[in-house]
Amino acid sequence: MKRRLVSVAIVVTVGLLLTILVLIPRPPSPPIMVHHIKSVRSGNLVTATFEITNHTTSHYFVYPVAVEVRNGSVWITCFDFNSFPGPILGPHGFDTPTFDMTNLPTGSPVRLRMSVGKELAGLEGLFIRLDLRFRRGQKKVPINPFDETTEVFSSKPTQVVSDEFKPKEREPEGSKK
Repeated sequence: MKRRLVSVAIVVTVGLLLTILVLIPRPPSPPIMVHHIKSVRSGNLVTATFEITNHTTSHYFVYPVAVEVRNGSVWITCFDFNSFPGPILGPHGFDTPTFDMTNLPTGSPVRLRMSVGKELAGLEGLFIRLDLRFRRGQKKVPINPFDETTEVFSSKPTQVVSDEFKPKEREPEGSKK
C-alpha cells in the first residue's frame, strides 16, 4: 500500500511539474530582429550586410541610426547614419541591406542600432493622421482612418540592435583560404 501511495505521489508531482512548465508564459520573440550576416573591412571602409526580419502581422519601417562600439559595459556611438532611407517590411517579411560605414574601431565588438516603427492602421492611426493634417499642415494626408492609400507609422519608433560583430579584414588579392 505504501509503495502504491508513493508511486501515485510521484506521478502526480511529475504531472504537476509538466503542467507548470507548459503553462509558464515564455517571452515572445521580438517583433523585429536584426542579425549581422557578414562584414568586410578595407582601409577605413567597412561594408556590412544584415538580415532584418519582421515576426509580426503588421508592416514596419526600419532605418539605421548608428553603429555602436562596446566600451566596458557601455555602448558608445562610433558611426551615425544621416537620414538613411530604410525598407518597409511587410508581415513576416525580411530584407538584407548592405551598409558602407567608415572609421569603425578595430578589434572591438560593434553593433547596429536601428529605429523601428509600426504601421498604424484603422482607428489606431487616426490621431497621427489628425496631427499630420492639422498641426503639421500636410493637407494630402487623408483623415479617413481606413484609407489604404497613405501609410501612417508610429510617431514613437522603438530601438532595436543587431548582434555584436567584429569586421573582418579583406582577403589579399590572390590569397587562398
